[in-house]
Amino acid sequence: MAATEVGINMRDYGQLVVEAKAVVNDVGPNPSANKGASMQKELETTMQAYTDALTIWNTYIKFDVIFLDVDLPSQLPGQMKNLHNTYRFPIQNNPVRYIKRDIALTTIWEAAKVHLSRATELAK
Repeated sequence: MAATEVGINMRDYGQLVVEAKAVVNDVGPNPSANKGASMQKELETTMQAYTDALTIWNTYIKFDVIFLDVDLPSQLPGQMKNLHNTYRFPIQNNPVRYIKRDIALTTIWEAAKVHLSRATELAK
């Protein structure tokens, strides 16, 4: 379920990402567990996805659309291309290539869900 569907606004989402990242960093891998490093990697990848979703959300607050072929001044060079290369968002063409916010967020949150499920399985 998307964060926006349960009533989380962007400000609250950003704070939740910061808090969750702190928890993940505190957990760290358990050296006595064979699966500890793999679980930590999955948790870190999950947190990166949540952070990437926050980047998309923040960008859409400033701009109505994210163009894939144009680096906007407030974006890091190539940032949207890098996110697209990571998550392979469906691209809209009309007349230039762009990414729809809701599709990008859903794609990222689905990727995070996969990694979190893997981490949960490794924790058992």
